[in-house]
Amino acid sequence: MFFALYPDAAGAAAAGSITERLRDEHVLTGRPIASERRHVSLVAVGQYPNLPEEAVWAVRKVAAGIDASSFDIVLDSAMTFMTRQLAKPVVLVGGDGVAGVELFQRKLVMALKDAGFPFRRKLPPFTPHMTLLYDGRGVPEQPVAPVRWTVREFVLVHSHHGHSRHVPLARFPLRG
Repeated sequence: MFFALYPDAAGAAAAGSITERLRDEHVLTGRPIASERRHVSLVAVGQYPNLPEEAVWAVRKVAAGIDASSFDIVLDSAMTFMTRQLAKPVVLVGGDGVAGVELFQRKLVMALKDAGFPFRRKLPPFTPHMTLLYDGRGVPEQPVAPVRWTVREFVLVHSHHGHSRHVPLARFPLRG
């Protein structure tokens, strides 16, 4: 279960176009992430073999109390995150265009911590990004046409790990 930001239709389509261009230019063979699954993750709030209703209720209660305004996001660079996995994530990232995401993510994490939500370990550093595909070949960091949208809501998502399926559990609107 995690919180995410989903792009609007134009943002998802722009990310798709960049994905195809990168696949052609870098001879990538990884399958692109489906348009409806393209997102920016904010924070994971638990792994559960069977999603308990009480956990969903507790997380929803915290999220419903978040008071924040809408903000813009701009992802204007592509790169590969170097991981130990054979298939590494090819992602979109942003410079100053992700400042609003970073502020909102900190607010969400603090609200969860203040509510006593039990994070199992220290949270990793947060790098706002949108995964486009996974591939064994690396893509050096490079500028791309900006993918931008105004974030008007955040979403609690149940990810069926290993099944390439995300189920939105709740949507939380932002002001403005």
